[in-house]
Amino acid sequence: MEEIKNPHDRFFKKLFSNRDVMHEFIEKSFPNDISKNINLKTLQLDETSYIDEILKNTYSDMVYNCSYKDKVSIKVTLLFEHKSFKVSYPHLQLLSYILRIWEKQISEKKKITPIIPIIFYHGKGEFKKKNIVKYFGKNLDENLKIFIPNFEYILIDTNLFSNEEIENLYDGLHLQMGMLLMKNIFTEKEIVENINKFFSNVKELFKTEVGKSFFNSIVSYLFHATKVESKVFSEKISEISKEAGKKFISTADKLILKGMKKGIRKGMSDGMKKGVEKGRTESIEKIAFNLINNGLDNHFIKKVTSLNIKEIKKLRNLQKLNV
Repeated sequence: MEEIKNPHDRFFKKLFSNRDVMHEFIEKSFPNDISKNINLKTLQLDETSYIDEILKNTYSDMVYNCSYKDKVSIKVTLLFEHKSFKVSYPHLQLLSYILRIWEKQISEKKKITPIIPIIFYHGKGEFKKKNIVKYFGKNLDENLKIFIPNFEYILIDTNLFSNEEIENLYDGLHLQMGMLLMKNIFTEKEIVENINKFFSNVKELFKTEVGKSFFNSIVSYLFHATKVESKVFSEKISEISKEAGKKFISTADKLILKGMKKGIRKGMSDGMKKGVEKGRTESIEKIAFNLINNGLDNHFIKKVTSLNIKEIKKLRNLQKLNV
């Protein structure tokens, strides 16, 4: 299969690069005293990523420029925490990130702007937020506290929401589906059991090109981030929309084909490096075995591997003997 280093990160960026999604996310997820003062009509995606070499191991970011009270230009930064463990000192990493933005603005001779940082977390276990002063223990008096750069950030932890709360909170189909998938992605049983509920309005996605594109991203996310067979999702989604079910399996097949072709190219390259044709043959046969084990038919395997039907049948017989 084609390796996707971080399918969660990829899906996050696809979801929140949609301005309408970010509009509703701020409106529904931010403290009201802040969201009511942001002119959401002024939201503009900042194409620059301000993640440095150190931070990229922990976060990826989406940045939007907008107006606050129509008087102040600000940046809203959404940082996706994509490590498998929770960060111990998020304030320190956020401070480094904020300083990086300000340094860039200064170098470009621009005014520095206030920044609202948001950490988006969907990992296993609750993200425990605490004040930066607490990092230093209990013995600080007020004279010392004034030297600590204290600041806040908004935490969005999907563990703190039930599926029903997400469904009731967000009206936009993209944001609702995206949040439900990211919340449940590590509990495959939950996704399989609730896929019909999560996709109850999937027909609406097929009414626009943007919706169709987002559906493809959903398929890719489930394909790369879970071990559930695509046909399981396809069959369940087909109960709601036959079009969506067919599209799911066809998109998954394309992902398999793309990954297998990449595997073949790699196998051929490795074989050439060794100076033997054996490397290529073994790689193709290995791919064919994987496809057979995944229940794909002979014609699809022929298309992917260029093996003829007779060769594929021989491999099927060998596979049965090995079992």
